[in-house]
Amino acid sequence: MTIPVFAMLIIASMAAPAQSGEGAATVSFCQRLAGELGMKPAKPADGHAAWELKTLGGLGVALFGGSSYVSMGLGPAEDSVITNARQYVDACASIANGMTCTVTGPAEFQIGVKDHMVKMRAIAGERAQVSMVKMRIRCENR
Repeated sequence: MTIPVFAMLIIASMAAPAQSGEGAATVSFCQRLAGELGMKPAKPADGHAAWELKTLGGLGVALFGGSSYVSMGLGPAEDSVITNARQYVDACASIANGMTCTVTGPAEFQIGVKDHMVKMRAIAGERAQVSMVKMRIRCENR
């Protein structure tokens, strides 16, 4: 291996972590939530990227039925100044066959699915709609 080729390999290996760090900064709220819950990409609605998770599925559920536990809530981020506490109270609401939460950062979103609890921080400027309808959880970037 010649010295110029060896030097190029060292430079390329040093540049790789910097590139992955920049890519991580562009990961959206729903992408981070999808990674934590094992959600899969879904058909976009209104041009917004979306991810979904079926909380129940499979042949056993089809034959014998089943149940699942899902909880969602939104609160202030630890280091944020609360100017309007009502925004957190009104963020989540019941809808036909489920519930929905409008996430606007900075905030702390919490979702529990069966025995798995996830706390996800929405940074300032991030907006997402997280809903659960008929045992299907959907997260859409807004």
